[in-house]
Amino acid sequence: MIELNFLELLINKEIISYQTAKELDEKFQNDHFAILLHLKDSRIASKEKLGRLWGDSLEIAYTDLKKAMFKKEIVEKLPEEFARKNKIILIYQLNKAITAATCNPKNDILLNKIEQMTKFQISPTFSFPEDIDEAIDKHYIREDSLGGLIKQFSIDKKRINIEELPSAVSSETKEYLVNNTKNIVQQAQEGKLPDVTLCNNVGSAIAEEVDKKLGVVQCINQLRVIDEFAYSHSVNVAMLSAAVGKTLGYGVNVVKELTLGALLHDIGKIQAANEEQKHPLLGYQIIKNMGLPERIAEVAYNHHERIDRNGYPRGVGRDEVSLYSQIVAIVDVYDILVSDRPPHEKLSPHEALNLMLLQGYSALNFELLYKFANIVYKENIDALKKTFNSVLYGENY
Repeated sequence: MIELNFLELLINKEIISYQTAKELDEKFQNDHFAILLHLKDSRIASKEKLGRLWGDSLEIAYTDLKKAMFKKEIVEKLPEEFARKNKIILIYQLNKAITAATCNPKNDILLNKIEQMTKFQISPTFSFPEDIDEAIDKHYIREDSLGGLIKQFSIDKKRINIEELPSAVSSETKEYLVNNTKNIVQQAQEGKLPDVTLCNNVGSAIAEEVDKKLGVVQCINQLRVIDEFAYSHSVNVAMLSAAVGKTLGYGVNVVKELTLGALLHDIGKIQAANEEQKHPLLGYQIIKNMGLPERIAEVAYNHHERIDRNGYPRGVGRDEVSLYSQIVAIVDVYDILVSDRPPHEKLSPHEALNLMLLQGYSALNFELLYKFANIVYKENIDALKKTFNSVLYGENY
């Protein structure tokens, strides 16, 4: 059997032992695809490594869809409903063949049917089912349909009601964070460089608070603080960015850097209150003059850049913006949407995330945005996806 090679490859690569392979084979009754998914969920090896080994066992290439270069006109050669039902997405055309990602690349009946539908030869590659679903969510959304979709969206508070969960941040911690953030801002307002030690202490306090509370809160919204927006926004963006970094598995020092960059992301606004598009550069200059690393200063410079190059101040794309900045860009938008900023009425977390998924899929890092939605909602993510998909594809989706 071809699948038997998969277990042999796992053993040869020292991912599992012979005994473990035998036990898994018995437990999953020779269903080696189920073993693959079990190992992926167990994180015994990287998803990419397991995908490549599975592909090798089938003599088929593995495609990481997060890195794939999709062609819109090729994707849409398959009806969306058909693609979803059969867990397959077309990627690009090379000569007379179209490369397709599927979780069952040996399904000749399906491939033959697609060849008849498209009039092209299909070259299948393997991708994980959830990655195919995510790619379909991303690449079948059409620009001209967004306005109507947003009008159709309505929140179902009976389905998800995280808005009423109490803050997990104590009043003492909130007071410390907000007051010291005010001190940092006041120093900048007076034309002074913010005190580096103070900034580091506040950033570290936020990272440590997230480290203590993230595992016990039901929703990371409970890590937000409510106060005057100018100050609480900086604290909240730092809090939620730290939560994202920790959830993504970043080390302690990386999370602290990300947190400090997020805390200071709007520091340039103090000197450019009426010139919105100038504050990223001014913030970058302030942080550099403080002697902090480029990685931290770059967050202030690039948190308004967008991967479709429609951001500011420089209009640069994904490859020129760090992951720190891409994370802070998402959290920054989210916290603005869910905050009271008269005359703007705040949105619920549910509404904010759906709006971001609908409108921000091409401007923000969609993979990070999708992960952020999962982090916000934890076990409630299925309900969020259900509402999101019902808006996109109808109530019977």
